[in-house]
Amino acid sequence: MKRLLVSTLVGALLVGAAVAPPACVGQGADPRERDRVLRNYRRYQKAPEDKRREVERQYQRWQQMPEEERQRILRNYERYRAMPREEQRDFKRKYERWREKKSR
Repeated sequence: MKRLLVSTLVGALLVGAAVAPPACVGQGADPRERDRVLRNYRRYQKAPEDKRREVERQYQRWQQMPEEERQRILRNYERYRAMPREEQRDFKRKYERWREKKSR
């Protein structure tokens, strides 16, 4: 369940950054964060229509989550982003194996 939430978070954050126009990132925001949001938004704009619909569906799902759950997921995601790259790769591999087993 925890891995599913992390997956949902990663998707939701990418989706949120993709669907929301870059102007929604405050002027005081970290320049790297603004760049990341802009890249995600451009990638969203270039995506095929069906992919954009899926992104929007995931974003709606994220917005409908209770605030406490979203905050918990955001904290977990921040911990993930703070991991060294090797740990992130390990985490992704483990998640993919878990997801593969779940889909069988």
